[in-house]
Amino acid sequence: MRDVAVATVNALTQGRVGESYMLGHQNLSYREAFALMARLMGVRAPDWLAHAA
Repeated sequence: MRDVAVATVNALTQGRVGESYMLGHQNLSYREAFALMARLMGVRAPDWLAHAA
């Protein structure tokens, strides 16, 4: 719970307007996060990942 509170305060005080933040123990792009989740769940990553720049 403490980690989530610290991350929330950091996002509020150091984040940028209009940005979104995912809480986790690694800095990952959305592409990396979705690819990791797909691998862990044993499913294919969303098709749009193959077309993202």
